[in-house]
Amino acid sequence: MKRIVLIIAFLSIGVTFAQNAKVESKVISKFQKAYNDSNYKGIYAMYSENKQETFSLEDTKAFFERVHAAKGDITSLTLVRNQKEYTVYKAVFTKTVGEVVIKLNNKGKADILSTRNTEAVKQ
Repeated sequence: MKRIVLIIAFLSIGVTFAQNAKVESKVISKFQKAYNDSNYKGIYAMYSENKQETFSLEDTKAFFERVHAAKGDITSLTLVRNQKEYTVYKAVFTKTVGEVVIKLNNKGKADILSTRNTEAVKQ
């Protein structure tokens, strides 16, 4: 009986993880499109209520305008690792290679959505 309960628990965790990964994949794709289109309102709309209370639309626009000017468009995003608190994607920009870090809440909204450099693209 304990085995059955244990198996059901593991299957439930797997299904939940798969559903979360699917939602995150959609959000990260929407982020790439909004970022490349300079649609900062679209990025802001992806934020959780908590994040929106911390960062205004103007803050978000100013931040991503600076990032876009320095790094260029995102040409590809590849899942690197799932941490307990967030997920890291390798981001190939037109001017550099970096990472996009994302953490979604249980409503599919971003509590964390940021970029960081890892290396410059050699031209």
